[in-house]
Amino acid sequence: MPAMRVRYVDLPRQFEDGTVLARIAEEFQRCQFILGPQVAQFESRFAALCGTSFALGLNSGTDAIFLALKALGVGPGDEVVTAPNSFVASAGAIVMAGAVPVFVDVNAEYLMDPAALEDAITPRTRGPSPAACT
Repeated sequence: MPAMRVRYVDLPRQFEDGTVLARIAEEFQRCQFILGPQVAQFESRFAALCGTSFALGLNSGTDAIFLALKALGVGPGDEVVTAPNSFVASAGAIVMAGAVPVFVDVNAEYLMDPAALEDAITPRTRGPSPAACT
């Protein structure tokens, strides 16, 4: 079987029509890189897209996971189940919150194995309830 090459990122294609570069140039002209009107507009539009009243733009996915864990009351002594094939930020945010990541193996589709998940849950496991994920 011949090797298949999958590009991780294709920046030339993303920038080929000039729209993104033009928007970047506009932002450089405004010099409002933190909490500017574009952030408020993004938050408002994203909240509407998600059907909620509020959304909060953060600097990274790591901080988004960390903030979600803190909002759920996750902290020292807690365990949070995650998949080992996730980006390192998943485990990193769990540790930043003071909790311990518990890795659950994945199935043939590379998703967390539900049977293994049940075995990983202990009295110290914290996170959203299954009902919150539907």
